[in-house]
Amino acid sequence: IYGFYYLWNEMGLVGIWVCLALLAFPFVIWAIVALGICYRFGSLRRAKKEELPQILKLYRSVIGKPGCHWSITYPNEVTLHEDFSTGNLFVLKKGRYIVGAGSIVPENELDDLLCWHYRENPREVARIVINPDFQSKGHGKYLVHQLCRVLRKSGCKSIRLLASTENKRAIRIYQKCGFLSRGSVNRYDHQYYAFERIP
Repeated sequence: IYGFYYLWNEMGLVGIWVCLALLAFPFVIWAIVALGICYRFGSLRRAKKEELPQILKLYRSVIGKPGCHWSITYPNEVTLHEDFSTGNLFVLKKGRYIVGAGSIVPENELDDLLCWHYRENPREVARIVINPDFQSKGHGKYLVHQLCRVLRKSGCKSIRLLASTENKRAIRIYQKCGFLSRGSVNRYDHQYYAFERIP
């Protein structure tokens, strides 16, 4: 404190600038780190209407991949427009590329499962997809963390999702993001692990 006082009072205008620079230093470092993360992974935001065809194409690009039970009928245009119209469709954008997408389910569809540990104000995330060109580079983990951040800000108390028991890559990502398996469940004619975490 004395050092700041000396700089401020004894060195005049130069001292004032030095004081301001020292006070701003932590914020500058934080800004540089934030910019670096955005540069590497992109930024998450709500999808725009003109991006819907690209997102649908992204859904289609992973059909048939190991552990993926998606098909032409799901997720489809109706699902996409439902998520978009309720403001629950998000994209991870890097420059002009849509790196990934994910949805916060407008209505909890998994409440009937008995495996959940937390029942107060839960929300679900679903339809998480990463562009095959960007997979295995940390983008999936970043996308999930950012969706959890959105839910935390909204006051959500627990986050739920299902992952195919065959989708080893997705399971690893969810575990790294702090999700805990609550056991396997049969849903939509497939076997899934039910995952849950506190935001």
